[in-house]
Amino acid sequence: MSTTAPLSAPGLGPAAEEARGYCAEVRTELADLPADVLEELTGGLEADLAELAAESATPLRDRLGSPRSYADELRSSAGLADRTAGAASARARSGLRERTVEGLREDRRRAVAFLRARPWWPGAVERGVQLRPGWWVLRGAVGGWVLGSVLGAQGLLALLLVVGAAAASLEVGRRRWTEHWQRQLLVAGNVLAVLVLPFALAVVAAGPREVYVYPSSTTSDASPEVSQGVWSDGQVVTNIYPYDAQGQPLTGVQLLDDQGRPLVTSTGGGADRSGGEAAPLVPSVSVDGALRWNAYPLRAQAGAAGASPTTPPLPEQTLPPLVGAGTATSAEAAAASPSAPAP
Repeated sequence: MSTTAPLSAPGLGPAAEEARGYCAEVRTELADLPADVLEELTGGLEADLAELAAESATPLRDRLGSPRSYADELRSSAGLADRTAGAASARARSGLRERTVEGLREDRRRAVAFLRARPWWPGAVERGVQLRPGWWVLRGAVGGWVLGSVLGAQGLLALLLVVGAAAASLEVGRRRWTEHWQRQLLVAGNVLAVLVLPFALAVVAAGPREVYVYPSSTTSDASPEVSQGVWSDGQVVTNIYPYDAQGQPLTGVQLLDDQGRPLVTSTGGGADRSGGEAAPLVPSVSVDGALRWNAYPLRAQAGAAGASPTTPPLPEQTLPPLVGAGTATSAEAAAASPSAPAP
């Protein structure tokens, strides 16, 4: 719709001035509408009203009604909601929000009043106040653990991060924060610490994981540098002492794993039962001259030059015979167990 310039130039008659004032009031009544909608409804209104006012000496208010009623007719003809209805709806929504917030506050006041009426409430509050420093330290420790996990820190660095974060959290808790955003930040930190705490406790309770690596060589002369060794209950094994069914110690027993690979321990020596350094262990030698690191028990290197290796003393433990253990025939052994590869 094309717009006509307002008839406000000097020299216009009373009709034009009346139309201009009436149109201005109508536009004020429609001020809640978007600018493009308002322009579409009132773009040519001033010129039309000027022509209408020039036709008769009767004022426009008497002929068209009040600017408010005229604006309501424009809304209705354009299919727009009545301003009164929109304002009432907005007031209703605002009142609903206020009632909801007030209801929540009332529920909170009732819950607090109920707790305060309990006989155990004062003691619980007092203990909670006493335990707050502990929570501040725990909160900081969790934050330091998260930071260390993100950075991949280990050992002393991880410990320093946890201790430093716990000290910083304790200092933050001891201070008073008056700004609203500061209190909101503290609440967010507490909520995050509560959510992360179960995962941190689970990881700590699980402890460090041991990684077991199979020997990278399957030859019978596998050296201790190639093998990663045998582990038992989280500790490295340096020697194996086999016993027969009658509880008697055996020597020269060659052990293989379930895939026919030599079972090689960590043979770099170790601490003996007296706490000193044990003599280095050496392999056995097969008839073809190959070194057998899987023939147990491994022998200890002799102290004197040129002396033969000796079998280390047996562990201070006596094994009882097995119940029902006997010597199976070769046919029964072949039928009961799969054939193992030659060592």
